[in-house]
Amino acid sequence: MKEHKFNFYLDNRILEVQLFSTKRKTIQIKIENQKKIKVNAPYTLKIEEIIYILNKKSNWIKNKIIFFEKIGYVELNKKFEEGERFLFLGDEYILKFLNEKGVINKSIYLEKNFLIYTYRKNDPDSIKNNLKIWYKKESLNIINKRINHYKKYFDYNPRDIKVKEQNKRWGSCTYKDDLLFNWKIIMMKIDVIDYIVIHEMCHMKYKNHSKDFWILVSNIMPDYKEKEKWLKENSYKIVF
Repeated sequence: MKEHKFNFYLDNRILEVQLFSTKRKTIQIKIENQKKIKVNAPYTLKIEEIIYILNKKSNWIKNKIIFFEKIGYVELNKKFEEGERFLFLGDEYILKFLNEKGVINKSIYLEKNFLIYTYRKNDPDSIKNNLKIWYKKESLNIINKRINHYKKYFDYNPRDIKVKEQNKRWGSCTYKDDLLFNWKIIMMKIDVIDYIVIHEMCHMKYKNHSKDFWILVSNIMPDYKEKEKWLKENSYKIVF
């Protein structure tokens, strides 16, 4: 795989194109944000040909960029340091270290608007690892409670419920009715978590996104489209 970077000019905008040339047979274009385009393309395609394709898709690219500008998208990166803000159930909490002399309890908990961290090791890697363990535990706990709440709408029970690392999905349902969730959904508002839970539970009956599937979703959550809109506009904030 070869990587190249070049600029693409669209109206009065200068966009950075990150090109990955591989053995693939088709071209894939992804608008990363209002300033960056990611392209996966065959080795055989020249940069001039890719620019030609981007120009043909200029209206589509422009609409995507306008969307990112509208929601005020900014790229968020965590440093895992005291004073940094972390999301939990849609609210922000300030990370605070509490290393009192003689305190041997290793724990993480919420207190008012603070996320209290009592571990002795405060280096970024340790903080990240310990916070992830805490988030995953809290996520599984909340998801289990929400699934139990919505079981009354279904004739099926999930075979298993897990939280895991998922880069491109918030949840999934296997053909054996295992429900798998991205642990990061614990950072979202509870009504959005409910939508993701309901969505995957409905897949226990319909393994597709057919009309019947969406009817079932809407019968349980009539305003589910509002949750989808929230996800579309706010997913970029769910970072770790």
